[in-house]
Parts: sequence; structure tokens; C-alpha cells
Amino acid sequence: MGEIRKTYDVSFKKKTVNLYLKKGIGYKNVAREMEIDASLVRRWARHFKAEGMKDLEEKET
Repeated sequence: MGEIRKTYDVSFKKKTVNLYLKKGIGYKNVAREMEIDASLVRRWARHFKAEGMKDLEEKET
């Protein structure tokens, strides 16, 4: 049986990316604070840098 994949809303993603990119908090610390895997912080930040917030709104993770 497969795992149920959790999805995060756009406001959560924006807050997370803002903490990482604008506040200068390390991605591991942001992940710990937001209670998510560190790879999500890095992935969302990479998408934001490439496509802006619009990309975060279209992706589901």
C-alpha cells in the first residue's frame, strides 16, 4: 500500500520561501520551524527563483 502524499497550500509555500530567501534563515532551520522536509524548502525556493510565485501556485507538493 502506498503512502498518502500531503499537499501544501500556496500561502504556506509562500511563507516558507519568504523565510528562506528574504529572511536569510537556512533551509534546514526553515524546514524544522515549518515541520516539513528540508528538500521541500529547497525545491520550492528553486521553483520560485526560476518561475516566481506563480509556479508555486501551479505545483502540488
